[in-house]
Amino acid sequence: MFHADFESYSETDIRACGAFRYAACSSTEITLMAIAEDDAPPLLWDAFASAADNAPALALIRKMVSSDGLIYAQNVKFEMAIMHYIWERTFNLPVPERSRFRCTQVMANMAGIPSSLDGASTFLKLQDGKDPRGKKLIQVFAIPDKKKGRNLPTDEGFITVAGEKMTYPQAWALFRNYCLQDVVVERGIHKALAVMELKGATLDAFLFDLDICFRGVPVNLKAVDAALKIEAECTEKAGREFENLTGVKFTQRGKVLEWLKARGYPEDDMKATTVAKVLTGVVLNDDGEETGEVDKPKIDQMAPEAVDALRLRGGLTFAAVKKIQKMKTVACPDGRIRGMINFYGAARTGRSSSQLVQIQNLRKSSFSDSGMMYRMIEAGTVDADDLDLMWGPPVECLASCIRHFIDLGPERQLNSSDLSQVESRMLAWLCDDKLKLRAFKDGLDIYNVVATQMFNVEYSEVSKEQRTRSKVAELSLGFQGGHNALLRMAEMYKMELSEEKARELVKAWRAGNQAIVKMWKTTQEAALEAINRPGNWVRVNDKLRLAVTRKMGFPSLIMELPSGRWLSHPLPQVHWTYKIKDHQKDKWVDISEARALGGDGEPREGVWATQQITFYGKLEGKSVWGRVNTHGGSLLQSATQAASGDLMWHGSVTAQKAGLKCLFPCHDELVTEYWPEHGDTVEKLEKCMESLPDWASTFPTKAVGGLSPFYTK
Repeated sequence: MFHADFESYSETDIRACGAFRYAACSSTEITLMAIAEDDAPPLLWDAFASAADNAPALALIRKMVSSDGLIYAQNVKFEMAIMHYIWERTFNLPVPERSRFRCTQVMANMAGIPSSLDGASTFLKLQDGKDPRGKKLIQVFAIPDKKKGRNLPTDEGFITVAGEKMTYPQAWALFRNYCLQDVVVERGIHKALAVMELKGATLDAFLFDLDICFRGVPVNLKAVDAALKIEAECTEKAGREFENLTGVKFTQRGKVLEWLKARGYPEDDMKATTVAKVLTGVVLNDDGEETGEVDKPKIDQMAPEAVDALRLRGGLTFAAVKKIQKMKTVACPDGRIRGMINFYGAARTGRSSSQLVQIQNLRKSSFSDSGMMYRMIEAGTVDADDLDLMWGPPVECLASCIRHFIDLGPERQLNSSDLSQVESRMLAWLCDDKLKLRAFKDGLDIYNVVATQMFNVEYSEVSKEQRTRSKVAELSLGFQGGHNALLRMAEMYKMELSEEKARELVKAWRAGNQAIVKMWKTTQEAALEAINRPGNWVRVNDKLRLAVTRKMGFPSLIMELPSGRWLSHPLPQVHWTYKIKDHQKDKWVDISEARALGGDGEPREGVWATQQITFYGKLEGKSVWGRVNTHGGSLLQSATQAASGDLMWHGSVTAQKAGLKCLFPCHDELVTEYWPEHGDTVEKLEKCMESLPDWASTFPTKAVGGLSPFYTK
């Protein structure tokens, strides 16, 4: 077993372009490599040291290459990217086989703890921690100095590190120790989290992820360049108009905000989501997609010139369009983006997430004929004025084509297959909801089936309105959501719904879905029992069970999925919470224990007492960690999403083994290259995705696939 860590130098900014494009840059080089075998002290190879000084480390490097031992690293894809592009020219040695690599960052995600080297070691209270001076040393030796260019360990003069003035050779000695220490810390994390060692189906999925990472996601750089040319036209024209109107450049955020507020702008920031609410009342996500509406836009409060300026600036800073430039920035020399999928990125469920270009939330097209628009952009036969004349605002046209830039070229197609309604099917399967399971098996419309239960009508008599309401209810209420969750979902579907009607629909849905409602309570009770009886498994049903274990060195509430994989909730706690009914607002509100309990210590009449479960995790929508509330419905949601992810992994690995060239998973869809001359078909991919592991032999699976000339979904 080997543990390794690199330090490198490059003129390329890794934060902007990602590890693989960084490693592919001609200026990137390995400066330090720390390596350890098993528990032995780590050795260091130094690009600036003598051959004699490097000999021990180089001998161990050769041993690592020639053996079949596993190679561990923190965020191993960085080490693998460096090896892929630089290893052979540095050491004149072959790159070790991909199947030998493992990642302690993934193990930390599996444990549900902070996954950075510093965060994991601090949480685990390891004796050896990350050197806090490392960030400054990286700034000194890993990136060019803005004034003098590259700093070398032999430079004369002084540098200040963590408040201490020292020579460059002294700073380099610290950098050497920093690299060695990182291997010691990474090895400590691996030992502490040994119970989370990758194995079985999870290991297969991890190795599949490495394979697709190195295959890369194809981007049509010809079309990207053509789109960027059009964007530059728009930016230049709109930028001039904005400056003529306001007297300031659109990039001068502080001055722009000051100018706007003097003309009635009611907000304190100019985020796209904030501006959209002000101008239209529409609620947008970060990619410009509608997610709801506010009661009333505030456009009438503003001077007309301020409204014009906001609209101009919105086109200049459109986030969805900026992703086109990002595609060019992160693409490797062969036109493929590597490292876009983040394995086990969603730590609470283990589902994959995306990074660099965020493929999982690319903007959907606003035009039915966006494919024609895209091909015309690629061919260079339209400019900004043409797009405006034929379709509408050029930035909206470019944003609507964003998915199509994932393209193998005009001679190739993409083959994709989606696990149809997999989470709805999984929830029914986990809860043994016989009505829904039968409906899925028989190929019935599940929303019509739900409507029969909610509205007490025959399947053939379900109206369009009833189906829409049952769909909104089904998508928002399955994990113990209430009327507010239903109202938010109704906004997304532009369905008018009063609060009173929402409450009625919640009651109707719960009355017709007793198997799921019962599962919330059963899961909650099992979690409470597991926390109160640590070390003992508590069954939820024949598919799920819970326990509190200290096998990772800290107490964690683990949920074992049908696949045998664990979901970890660190440092679980239970405390009593108390609520009373606010009859005026018709909702329950929190009250203090002093108000809730009588002199005998029992809850007063009308008080609802319940036990609240919390664990240590990343706070929703934030980058900080703290106490996270959970309950039976939320735990069931994690189980549903995670088990659905297990099926996605299984289908994807099956497709890979069947010889299909897999490109990336996106939510419940797998996208592959289409090579009909090699026997690829839509049906072949669908069959792979529908294949079931032994633990899910009764699952009502269905995959739906198709071909497309570029990415569309």
